[in-house]
Amino acid sequence: MFTFYCLEIDNDQRRPQGPQRSGRPRRVLHTRTILTTIAILAALAAGSCKKKKEKVYPQYPPPSWKTEVTGQFTYTMTAVVKLPPELESANQAGDELAAFIGDQCRAVAEPVQAGSSQLFYLLIQGDAAETEKVTFRYFSAATSYIYIADNTLTFKPDENYGTVDEPRTLVLEPRE
Repeated sequence: MFTFYCLEIDNDQRRPQGPQRSGRPRRVLHTRTILTTIAILAALAAGSCKKKKEKVYPQYPPPSWKTEVTGQFTYTMTAVVKLPPELESANQAGDELAAFIGDQCRAVAEPVQAGSSQLFYLLIQGDAAETEKVTFRYFSAATSYIYIADNTLTFKPDENYGTVDEPRTLVLEPRE
């Protein structure tokens, strides 16, 4: 603990006052200084011990993502993707990944074990003249969160986004 001393000096004579020991001026303990210091240290310690408030995201029921099977879209592209490590470890039955163009679901997949990884295989439907980006949404049955991928891609007929040997890892953020 810190100890603060102050020298009492007569402003007119500029010399120590009061009884002296061994030729040294008397030291006076300033209680106010000590209490202020203790209060500051306590406030700093209390502030560093507060738990970081975790953000709470809305929970959703399992989605009913479905693709159109009407033959409306004549072209496809494939995507082989995996979840980031922090989500892959919590992956379970009931998890789904969907690809969207605009608000229209163009592919849905469930995880498939491939070696030591869980992969999602998507056959994304579209038109040759698609102008909107393909986006991904992931539903976690463990947390009931829907995650939105930062990854987007341009629909290109017969293109491949990732492979079994080199799947693309999605960058996902919970939907707010």
